[in-house]
Amino acid sequence: LTPFHQRWMFWILVSVLCVVVVAGTYCAIWFLRDALRMIRKRPRTAMGAALLSGLLCVALAGLLSVLLMNEAPYYFGLGDVHPALGWLPLIIIAMTAGVFIIARRSSRPRWHMAVMALFIVPVLGLLAYWQMLLP
Repeated sequence: LTPFHQRWMFWILVSVLCVVVVAGTYCAIWFLRDALRMIRKRPRTAMGAALLSGLLCVALAGLLSVLLMNEAPYYFGLGDVHPALGWLPLIIIAMTAGVFIIARRSSRPRWHMAVMALFIVPVLGLLAYWQMLLP
């Protein structure tokens, strides 16, 4: 069961990729806004949430792009494409845990982080199904 054999799965992953790109753009704007506020000496919350969320979106978009363009990872693992890609799912899991911790400790509601989790958890489930979580 891969996106190359099931068109519906291919289009679902393309849709998730589009949502991740939009979320990454939102995180970039959020980070730049906070950076400008910091430069202007207007204190605000830490920029760690925006930075971590943006990096998570970049990592997830890169992983989904590789999965949508290459069929080899489904049979031989992500390390077959590039050795560093084998570690990307573990990095995504660690960043997802960091985003959850930041969202949990935040005094303000972070609805966009909950939306990101809505898309990250099924992708991690698919990676577990394809046995790509461990290098």
